[in-house]
Amino acid sequence: MACRPVTYDPPRDFIRVRDFLASTIHRLGTLFTWDISRWNYARHFVVPYRGGMKGIGTWENRIGIWEADDGAIAGVVNGEIPGPGIAFLQLDPRHEVILDDMISYAEKRFAVDREGRPQVTIAVHDPFHDRFGNRLAARGYQPVPGEPEWMSERPIRGMEAVHLPPGFSLRSMADDDDVEARRTVLGLSFGHADPAEWVTQETYRELQRAPDYRKDLDLYVVAPDGAFAACCIAWHDHVNRVGTFEPVGTHPAFRRMGLGRAVIIEGINRLAALDATRAWVGSGQPFYGAIGFVKKYKEISWKKLL
Repeated sequence: MACRPVTYDPPRDFIRVRDFLASTIHRLGTLFTWDISRWNYARHFVVPYRGGMKGIGTWENRIGIWEADDGAIAGVVNGEIPGPGIAFLQLDPRHEVILDDMISYAEKRFAVDREGRPQVTIAVHDPFHDRFGNRLAARGYQPVPGEPEWMSERPIRGMEAVHLPPGFSLRSMADDDDVEARRTVLGLSFGHADPAEWVTQETYRELQRAPDYRKDLDLYVVAPDGAFAACCIAWHDHVNRVGTFEPVGTHPAFRRMGLGRAVIIEGINRLAALDATRAWVGSGQPFYGAIGFVKKYKEISWKKLL
């Protein structure tokens, strides 16, 4: 089936791409593309956080889409931040004929000049890498050395006990939509002591406008003094019956108290109630291994000097 490139139109295509990612994962039974949480989180959080609201248009203008004759999406090339540097390839392997065009598009739209020479990095998950890594090598790409990014997986088998220290409680943004407290715990959890480095209230509201964001899955632990002590967001993909945790964090003053574990288990219980059978988290840290997550998929980067 022939394919053609089309211009990304946000009102028309954001949900179409989301559905394409979910259906490709479902049909192949593996993380061949981004999952839907990452697509939501990139557009509605990472991009406005890194580039402000104006950065959203910059990010959207760099996206490339290919359609099959029947109008279905065959492939997507996108970034995760407003600027160039790393291109992510989302491909339906039934249309592998477009892969070279996608690589050429990435080289044109995502190249950056470093040390006086343009270069481009392409990132793919290992199921894609195992099938098409030779195509990248043939185009002059080389794997980037170092530890890959991991997606870890954990089964969901029903409700589990949530343990909190005395005086602490678990709530969600559906209970109390306190964006100021929520952005505070998020910033401190990720090592940003300076409030100027925290996500703004406007950007957090933009995150809440993501199509797959749910306030009842945006969870936090409240300390006895009312401070938010730990937090996570679970993203539910009903097509694949999976929930992805992104982001997860604990306030530095409340670490090693079991709060991060508690907020994740609460998220798992809420996902179980939505009929999810597994959970993902984009990390291979031992903390997640202690909760039952196992490293499952690698994200492998390839670089080429142009």
